[in-house]
Amino acid sequence: MASKIGIINMALRRLGEQPIVAIDEGSEPSNVMEDIYDILLDNELRQWSWPFATTTVELAEVSGETPPDWGYVFQLPADYLQIVRLVDVNTSTTITEWNFQRQQFSVSNIQWKVREGKLYINTSSVTLEYVFRQEDTEKYDAAFTLAWSRRLAMEAAPAITEREDVTQSVRNEYYSFISQARGNAGVESRQELKVSHEYVRAR
Repeated sequence: MASKIGIINMALRRLGEQPIVAIDEGSEPSNVMEDIYDILLDNELRQWSWPFATTTVELAEVSGETPPDWGYVFQLPADYLQIVRLVDVNTSTTITEWNFQRQQFSVSNIQWKVREGKLYINTSSVTLEYVFRQEDTEKYDAAFTLAWSRRLAMEAAPAITEREDVTQSVRNEYYSFISQARGNAGVESRQELKVSHEYVRAR
């Protein structure tokens, strides 16, 4: 699969630009990409439960913190982007699940809240399935790579090119490729997920 620079250069070529050597080389295209790449990647990954960017961990309780309105506090992983599913370890029941199509959580009988990188909840043991910040582009599948490069091109276009036809073209390509990538991920997500029992260390 393509490297980070390779994906950026795919985007730049779609805009009629020359490839860059490094994202911090100081050219106008590299400056634009440096400004938007990380925040757009987080946003793109949060939109779906990508098999290459989804994992499961049992959270560790934060010691020495007992808020008056919650029973337990757990540290979220440093690379956390989006909850996919919360499970009560004590009962093996799903507390809540994020519906990526509807962009909403299922109703939960257990109160919980995410705040300042921590999970506040009224149950003593929790497993978190979540979307994480996958920066290893070698893990991306082909459809996502094509979609991601078009998303970069689409967002960079106003600063790099004034050609509306090119902007519209990459926008259409993005929606086509992202639909295919999500379809592929939907098939793969029906496979059994591997659960990591390594605890997230509290900061």
